[in-house]
Amino acid sequence: MYMSPEVIKNDKRGRHGAMDIWSLGCVVLECATGRKPWSNLDNEWAIMFHIGVATQHPPLPEPDQLSDLGIAFIKQCLTIDAMRRPSAEELLSHPWMIEFQEALASYEEEEIANNPPEEMPPDENFSNATVARQAIIIQEKEMENIKRAYLSLLVTYQ
Repeated sequence: MYMSPEVIKNDKRGRHGAMDIWSLGCVVLECATGRKPWSNLDNEWAIMFHIGVATQHPPLPEPDQLSDLGIAFIKQCLTIDAMRRPSAEELLSHPWMIEFQEALASYEEEEIANNPPEEMPPDENFSNATVARQAIIIQEKEMENIKRAYLSLLVTYQ
C-alpha cells in the first residue's frame, strides 16, 4: 500500500507530486527490506487506516540493510506532512542520490573502458528484427485460422 496520507484523507493540500514522492519512499523501503511498509499489519484496510492517522513514517530499514544516507532519503520521502515533503528536484540533490549518480558514472566509464563496443557483422544486425517479423507473420496466420474456425463453428451451430 503506497497511498500517501493526504490521498487517504482526501486532503488537497501538498506540494505538486508529493503523493508520488511518498510512493517512491515506499518502493525504496520495500527494495531495501524485502517487505512492504507496515507489513506487520494484516490487511490493506488496516494499513490505510494506519497511514491516515499516522504521526510518523513506517519502520525504516536497519543499518545493515541500507546506508545511513539511504535511510535518510526514505525518511524524507515518507514525511507525513505533504507540504514539508521534498520535491523530486530536491531529492535529486540529496547526498544519497549524488553518491549514487557518482558511482553510476564511475561504473559506466569503467565499463566502457574495459568493454569497448564491438562492430557487428552486417548479417547479424537484422537477425532480431527478422525473428520479430517472422513472429508477427505467424501470429497473424494463427489469428486468421482462429477466426476461420470460429466462423465455421458459428455456421455449424446456428
